[in-house]
Amino acid sequence: MHFSGSKEVSLILGTHSHPGLTMKIAVDGQEFSVTTKLVESESSTSVLTAYMFPWFNGPSGLDRLRRLDLGFFITTLLELDLSYNELKGEIPHGISNFQNLESLSLGYNHLTGKIPESFGQLKHLTTLDLQHNSFSGSIPSSLGNLSYMSSLILCDNKLNGTLPKSLGVLSNLEQLDVKDNFLGGSVDEVFFTKLFKLKYLVMSRTSLFFDVNSHWVPPFQLKYVDMSSCKIGPNFPVWLQTQRSLQVLLMSKSGILGTAPGWFWNWTSKVYSIDLSSNHIEGRIPYSMGSLFALKALRLHNNNIFGDIPSSLKKCSNLGLIDIGENHLSVAIPFWIGEMTSLTILRLRSSGFRGRIPLQICQLSSLKVLDLANNSLSGSIPKCLNFISAMAMPHSESYETIEYFEDEGHYFESLMLVPKGEELEYEENLIFVSIIDLSSNNLTGSIPTEISVLSELCRIPSSTQLQSFDALSYTEILNFVDPELCGAPLKTNCTKEQESDGATPVGKAEDDSETSWFYTETSWFYIGLGAGFAVGFWGVCAAPCFKKTWRHAYLLFVNE
Repeated sequence: MHFSGSKEVSLILGTHSHPGLTMKIAVDGQEFSVTTKLVESESSTSVLTAYMFPWFNGPSGLDRLRRLDLGFFITTLLELDLSYNELKGEIPHGISNFQNLESLSLGYNHLTGKIPESFGQLKHLTTLDLQHNSFSGSIPSSLGNLSYMSSLILCDNKLNGTLPKSLGVLSNLEQLDVKDNFLGGSVDEVFFTKLFKLKYLVMSRTSLFFDVNSHWVPPFQLKYVDMSSCKIGPNFPVWLQTQRSLQVLLMSKSGILGTAPGWFWNWTSKVYSIDLSSNHIEGRIPYSMGSLFALKALRLHNNNIFGDIPSSLKKCSNLGLIDIGENHLSVAIPFWIGEMTSLTILRLRSSGFRGRIPLQICQLSSLKVLDLANNSLSGSIPKCLNFISAMAMPHSESYETIEYFEDEGHYFESLMLVPKGEELEYEENLIFVSIIDLSSNNLTGSIPTEISVLSELCRIPSSTQLQSFDALSYTEILNFVDPELCGAPLKTNCTKEQESDGATPVGKAEDDSETSWFYTETSWFYIGLGAGFAVGFWGVCAAPCFKKTWRHAYLLFVNE
């Protein structure tokens, strides 16, 4: 294992060492000191930490470190964290000599080779984090000997084979993450028999087949489950009904067929992210879904859902992401959508929506992504889109709708968008995206010049030629283009008839009794203000003119 451009080394030593002990480590012939110091750990146990941070300040820091000999710490080392460096090569088998090691973190490096079988000798190990490397081969069955193991993170490697049955005896295991590997084979209920404490189960983007009995009752209560792109269906996973503590459910592309059972839509009030996209789920979204008060993200795109969007979703006041694109809804976008003021992402692409774009959408001031493309929407583009203030302000690093922090880490929501006609998946970089896509509809009239104030619209990360264009120059990326649209920045000029069509309030042509909030709110405010002043003025001033006792009391008050 070699260092190359490393950033940080963290060692925690056991109390068998001595506070104030100074060790010498040579780097390119130059000696550096490492001093131990007694500190308090999170578990209120005194441990010794070896501080290597002074190395960062000099020109011969960790970027020149090529070899680190940890032999001195064989009996005292408790935690070793070498993650987020540029480590290359294989893990030396000698690392199993650290018999008291409790935590080993080597994630986010360039390590290769197989995971050593000798890891099974680290009897005190509770955390093993090898994520984001290039480990190959099978998961060693010797890991089943680590009875204290609570967190096993092997994701984003090149591991193959099956999940060793020996992992199923780790009764203290709380987190199992094997996603993004070449693992295959079936995982049945026997594997989970002794995993009583399991809370985080992540096995997405593998070829694992989750093969459990329809009457299976798991021994655990999960908080987070990600089985996207695993084989789960065709039957709906009934065992989910027992998971009352579940907060995140990710099961996209899992082969689920048919109608979701009635209990599913309101079985736990704690869930805040649901992703069942790209399955074959049929039926309507039930009204009972409004009872999921903690819900922040709902992704049901690319299924066979029909009917309307239940108005009960208004009760989900924390809902920030709705993606029900690629379905068969064939209804008008509801006016009440404007009441969901927490929405930052609204994706209704390719679902047969018809009618006009409701002006109530302009009330969604937190909206960063509005994708209504490839529907049957008609009428003009609302001029009030400039009221969506989030698209006029720089992006925020705190983007609660798409990034969630858990006890054992964090994850990002993902979203499929089609900027410039190319379908792309956004995940961590979604926080940088602001986009309006109204393409492939039946819209008419001119493109409102008011949208030019939306300075963050489709802002592209640095080093692109598009960043120097003004907002209206993003037309191709914004995907406003429909055959009947006209006006700048398009080459087609508007006729007077088309310009007047663009000024028609959305909703008026369909129903004169439905007046838009944009045009009526202001008018009624001033009407109400005038009426209120008149009533208040005459209520106070006119009453003494008609009531003798009030008039005398008022005059006595003035004289005094």
